[in-house]
Amino acid sequence: MASSPSPDVLPFLEFPAEVRLSVYQYLIPDLPIRNFALLRDRSKTVHLRHDGSRCCPAILRANHQIHDEVMSEWYGSTPYEVVLDTKYILFCGKVLPPYAPLPSTLRWVHSMQLSLSIQGTPRHIHSQSTVENLMGFQDRLTALANALADKEDRKLHRLQIDIGVNIPLLLSLSKTPTELLELLNWNLLPLREHVRDVPELQWDLFEQSYGIQSEEFQRSYAGLKSIMCAFLQDMRLDMVAQLDVSS
Repeated sequence: MASSPSPDVLPFLEFPAEVRLSVYQYLIPDLPIRNFALLRDRSKTVHLRHDGSRCCPAILRANHQIHDEVMSEWYGSTPYEVVLDTKYILFCGKVLPPYAPLPSTLRWVHSMQLSLSIQGTPRHIHSQSTVENLMGFQDRLTALANALADKEDRKLHRLQIDIGVNIPLLLSLSKTPTELLELLNWNLLPLREHVRDVPELQWDLFEQSYGIQSEEFQRSYAGLKSIMCAFLQDMRLDMVAQLDVSS
C-alpha cells in the first residue's frame, strides 16, 4: 500500500509560485538557441545552459499546471533563432519542410531572432523549380506571420529581424525605386501586415557584395539602400507597439 505523505513534506504545487519559478530556472535553457549549432552537433550532447548542466524537458510532462508554468519560462528565458529559407524553416534545430505545419511552441517564444534573405520574385524567374521554391518561401513567411499575428495568444516581446542582402542580386532585380519597393513588399509584406503591436522590434542588414568594390557599384547600392532602410523603418513603425499618449 502507498504510504501517506509525511506531514513535514510540502507538495511541490503548494509552494509559492515564485519558488516554483526559481526551481524551473535550473531546468531550462539559458543560452541563445541557434539552429546551426544544434544541427551540427546533433550527435553530441548540446549544452544549452551556462553552467553546462542538462535541461530537463521531461518536467513538461508532469501535469498541465507545471507544463504551462514551465513553457513560459522555457521559451522566455533566452532568444530563439528562426531561419526562413526558400526550402525550409529552422526552429530549435529542426528542419520544417515546405508546407509542414509550424510548431505551436512558436507562440511561447518571448524573444525571437528571425533570419531571412531577400529573394527574387516569381516574375523575375523562368525556372519552374525556382518559382516553386519562391512560392514556398512566401507561403512559409505567411504561415510564420499568421502564427505570430494573435497578440493575445502569443508571448512575443522582442523581435529581431536579420535580413540578408545579396547586393548584386538586388541591383539586378531593382533598376528603379519602384521595382525595389515591389521586391521588398513581396519579401516582407506578410510580416508587416500581420505581426503588429510587438513591444520591441529591431532590424539589421547583412550585406554581401562578393568582393565587388567599383565606385559605380557602391553608388548604385547606396541609392537603393537608403530607400530600403526607409522602407524597413516604416515597416518597424507599423509593427511595433505604439505608446498610448492619452494615458
